[in-house]
Amino acid sequence: MARKRQRKRPPLPPPPLWSDCLYYRLERESVGLFRFLLEAEDNLAYMSVVDRWAAVVQVVFCPRQKREVERCLERIAHLVPLTRIPVNSLPPQSPDSL
Repeated sequence: MARKRQRKRPPLPPPPLWSDCLYYRLERESVGLFRFLLEAEDNLAYMSVVDRWAAVVQVVFCPRQKREVERCLERIAHLVPLTRIPVNSLPPQSPDSL
């Protein structure tokens, strides 16, 4: 019996140099639940508390997965009230200018 040839996988693109992030404000009592629900999405993103008194969190993720992260956050928003905080970001700098 002939062996099946394994297909060559296309080469992966290089990893991104920077992570992307979004900021959200939520109720102080909901921070733990938000973290739990975000971690349940199989390491899609991670969360860091920026201001514990105002309950502002930073969600960090790979830029290539922005669509998946936004869908995940929409599902979480049905359970935990979220308010997205717009951030005026600077244009990305090239590594040569650093």
